[in-house]
Amino acid sequence: TKKDQMMVTVDLQMSMFSRVLRYEENLKRRTPNDSLVVGIIYQGESAQSILVKEEVTAAIADLAQIGDYTKVGAVPIRVSSATDLVREIDRHGIHIIYVAPLLEAKKDVEEIARATRSRKVLTMTGVPDYLKQGLAVSIETTSSHRPMIIFNLPVVDAEGCSFQAHLLQKATIVSYWE
Repeated sequence: TKKDQMMVTVDLQMSMFSRVLRYEENLKRRTPNDSLVVGIIYQGESAQSILVKEEVTAAIADLAQIGDYTKVGAVPIRVSSATDLVREIDRHGIHIIYVAPLLEAKKDVEEIARATRSRKVLTMTGVPDYLKQGLAVSIETTSSHRPMIIFNLPVVDAEGCSFQAHLLQKATIVSYWE
């Protein structure tokens, strides 16, 4: 459906998310060795989800660094249950979760949000509507078709993250909580 659509390309998302992460302060304390692990949640039953997972994995591999992190790894995670997600976060030492478009979005995104908050993992997505189900950061386009970062501040806080004020002043701020 339209609300489950990404507004900008994966390459632009990864470029913008990389710049945004330079202004996040708490994540740096949890990643002392300049290594960052990004989990990419996708659904195996969805061709669009698989394609986005592949594009995000390739974009991460192409970036020399993300934010201030020079060692970046991507871990694809096929969504099944929040319990499995917590285990995957712990097993791979994941710091950030990127959520690709999902078929059963509302239920799945809410489960993902609960799992990531329990582990203080920052969530990002290219689907702005997923912020309403509890994810933290996305990208939308303005009426003049320019990309704009969106922060769901209550969720950013719940995920243990803190972005510098001058970045938040340039972004769209929303307050969705399930």
